Amino acid sequence: MLRYIIIFAFIVTSVTASNAELIFQRKLSFGSKITGGNSEFQSIDVDWLLDRNDKNKNQLTFSGAFDRESSNGVDSVFRVNGTLRYAHSLTKQYFNYCKLDATHDRSQDIDVRLVPTLGFGFWFVDEANFKFNIEGALGYQLEYLRDQTQADTPIWSANSTWVLGDFTNTFALYSALTDFGNFRAINTASYSAKINNNFFVKLTLKDEYNNRPVAGVLKNDITLTTSLQYAIKEKGGKS
Repeated sequence: MLRYIIIFAFIVTSVTASNAELIFQRKLSFGSKITGGNSEFQSIDVDWLLDRNDKNKNQLTFSGAFDRESSNGVDSVFRVNGTLRYAHSLTKQYFNYCKLDATHDRSQDIDVRLVPTLGFGFWFVDEANFKFNIEGALGYQLEYLRDQTQADTPIWSANSTWVLGDFTNTFALYSALTDFGNFRAINTASYSAKINNNFFVKLTLKDEYNNRPVAGVLKNDITLTTSLQYAIKEKGGKS
């Protein structure tokens, strides 16, 4: 099934609008905490986004995050994830997309999790300060665990993003096709307070829920992060 998803991801036929507006975005956020004395604690949080948006035609996005926490030299959190996504407009509201998620998460005993998906979406609102969309997709989840076992599962996913000014919320649900009790849900809410045209203070609350984690791992993870964000947004004219 995985090979058919990958092959079909490159078959995109559509009618697109002309005179599209080309926009480039680059964002990098960094947060850290270090303590010493009776206890030694270190944390590093980095996330990034590279986005090329040919308005009403296509969009290519590469995003990811790195999180590490250690106490007295022992890692309690070590997580890296990245997402590569291509979306193609069918109309000003409808679009299709293909996406590849990759994750390494020691706290979840996951060496590598790969999730390719292919789906469709709809923009209810797509304005400068207010955006709202929903997406639905089919895909495959392949996990290599730290105990040298692996699991592969056909999945469906549902996603939603809404933006109100400087506040952004994204929700993602992944469920096995044949077992609705085997699912994961991720909600990420963030707020960016402007310092100047390029620098922001970013506050992020992330809630991850896995209804069927590996043995010895809790179902729910909640992370609150404060970071300094550097962002550039450029317009490239008409394409």
